Amino acid sequence: MLALAITFGIFVLCMASFANWIRPHYMTPITVTAPMGPGAIDTKIPTGAWVLNRDIVDKNGKALNGDIFPAAPPECQQVIQQAEVRGNGTAASA
Repeated sequence: MLALAITFGIFVLCMASFANWIRPHYMTPITVTAPMGPGAIDTKIPTGAWVLNRDIVDKNGKALNGDIFPAAPPECQQVIQQAEVRGNGTAASA
């Protein structure tokens, strides 16, 4: 029982020290926004950045999941199709 209490005490101490002394020294996250198009965002991401997620979002900031063709405006659908064709390794016509 004593070992459990000591372990729990050390755990609480580590968690408190992490939140108070280590976390404030983390870098702030960077949000990059770019117009829709093949490779448009790649030029804006800093070199060596740790990309946690890449989403296509609507005008309200809600991530579009799965098949985005029904949700995408008609003028964007051709750009999306070209990006998918290039991603499959076949040539896309412009």
